[in-house]
Amino acid sequence: MLTIGRTPLPRTPITYLAMRLAALDTAERMALAEQSGQLDDRPLGYLTEVPYLRRVAPQVQIDLLLDVWHRHVQAATVTATLLDEAVLYAACETAARLIEHDDETAARLAEGGPIAHVPPLTQSLAERLRRLHLELDNDGDFLLVSQFEDVAPDEAGPLKTKFGLTGPRTDDLFDAV
Repeated sequence: MLTIGRTPLPRTPITYLAMRLAALDTAERMALAEQSGQLDDRPLGYLTEVPYLRRVAPQVQIDLLLDVWHRHVQAATVTATLLDEAVLYAACETAARLIEHDDETAARLAEGGPIAHVPPLTQSLAERLRRLHLELDNDGDFLLVSQFEDVAPDEAGPLKTKFGLTGPRTDDLFDAV
């Protein structure tokens, strides 16, 4: 079971739906970009929700999401990394956006999965998806990392240290990019 801070990520159909919609939407967008010959450096995929991770290749995004899901469903308790938190946030935001703005695609992507009883795809569900990651014990520090890209290194160092965004805590974010 994946925990964020001290809070376990709930094993609910909503968590499953966030991950499923994010993965399948990313795979579908990647396939469309390949078919049209436009799979270039333009960002695509669910991780575009996190500014620092916007340029992660869509194939890598899907691998990251599957890794988070795998650790979430195992019996052992695993503490989430900053990258895990970013993946969850982006998956929830992507799923909520799909439900709000393209409910037909969301319904099609939700069909046929191993969990048959997903909640109705309504505005209320989109709000619940956003609350899923907001109610977990995290500070959203993964969203701060991109803020340091425009700051001079001598100024950024102390700020990164102040927010605990140095060393092993951020290594997986840098590795993903």
